[in-house]
Amino acid sequence: KDHMCGRVASRHSAAALQRVLGVSGASSGASYRPSYNAGPGTHIPVIRKKSSGPSDDSARSSTDTKSNSAGERVLHFMKWGLIPSYTKTPKDGEMPKTQFNLINARSEGLSKSGVFRRLLKSRRCVAVVDGFYEWEKLQGGKKKQPYFIHTGQKPKVAPGNLDPSGIDAEDFKGSDLLHLAALYDVWHSDSGEVMHSVTILTTAATQKFARIHNRMPVILSTPERVAKWLDCESTPFEDCISLLSPFKEVAPRARIMWK
Repeated sequence: KDHMCGRVASRHSAAALQRVLGVSGASSGASYRPSYNAGPGTHIPVIRKKSSGPSDDSARSSTDTKSNSAGERVLHFMKWGLIPSYTKTPKDGEMPKTQFNLINARSEGLSKSGVFRRLLKSRRCVAVVDGFYEWEKLQGGKKKQPYFIHTGQKPKVAPGNLDPSGIDAEDFKGSDLLHLAALYDVWHSDSGEVMHSVTILTTAATQKFARIHNRMPVILSTPERVAKWLDCESTPFEDCISLLSPFKEVAPRARIMWK
């Protein structure tokens, strides 16, 4: 039951996300497809701070709306499921396949993991989604009841009416989004291709959420928490450990999807 948060909703267009988050673009979002049911291997919206190093931004698009200075927040669409930078290029020359066990990372063991420990200093980021799905096991696991966990905002458009380009509603606000603590990495192929990938951090579930699952994403509930997690240059990971505790403020709502 440790693995969780394997499906998220990200319904909004790249332009709408960039507008409400007040960030510039680090990638054009060409691989991003707004979806009510995005899974591992797809590209999801991520906020990170621009690094002063070249490796983070070597895949930057020529369609960026403005130049970025180091430390500025940028919106990046990253492949969900961490591809460690040391991964060897497959013999067939294709991109490495997403490993399901790297779509999430247990926050309690980050500093002990060789995969994640090296990312804590400079590769912290935030996944921004409308919500995530989780399934409650019923009748001894014979049946599963899906829930959609979100901020409580009502969907602007029904799932069946989602335009491929995403929702760009004028009443869409940044407060509609969940901000999930995450880590990212940058992989380079032997031929020079670059891929950014991300893993979402999890923590122990709150008492209310535990009946659905024993784990939940690390939700950064305030702008201050988001800023602290993103501030890799000035805030060491040791000062961020308190951010990784279970979400106990105004709890996100769990809406039953269907019976």
